[in-house]
Amino acid sequence: MSISTAILAALSLLLLTANVAQADHSEDADSCIPVRAVLKASLVTDPCPPVNLCTTGTLSRSWLSGSSVFTGTAAAPAAGLPNVPPTTLSYAGTMVVQTFMGNLELDNVGLFDTAPQGDGDFSQIGTVVGGTGIFASASGTLFFYGQNGSTPGSLFSRVKGKVCF
Repeated sequence: MSISTAILAALSLLLLTANVAQADHSEDADSCIPVRAVLKASLVTDPCPPVNLCTTGTLSRSWLSGSSVFTGTAAAPAAGLPNVPPTTLSYAGTMVVQTFMGNLELDNVGLFDTAPQGDGDFSQIGTVVGGTGIFASASGTLFFYGQNGSTPGSLFSRVKGKVCF
């Protein structure tokens, strides 16, 4: 093998390696899509086992738009901590967002201020655990924060985060 052939082969290998590394890096960067949305929901009580904390609603103003269903699976007063007002409720549950692309499934945990004189402030973190359609192997995190809506039993929330594919 001549020196020029060896140099050409080494340069070709270097360029190929650089392109593969760049493609892998680009793929990682492009695999998550940001979410900025609004969730309007209503508390529902029937049926709503086991902790009587459920909502139905609509996620909008985003590529991730559709109807939502949250089902509480556990709750504890005072956020489960000493010296926290008993009107602070910590909770866990599951959420499904039904879109035309499939269902996005999340495991959620949050805090809700139920004080009568308050605004019903709440925040929750939703960990994406998959779903159906394009969401079958999705991951990511959505952060919900908001308060009671303008009518009794309604909630208004901003949603930020990312869904990864």
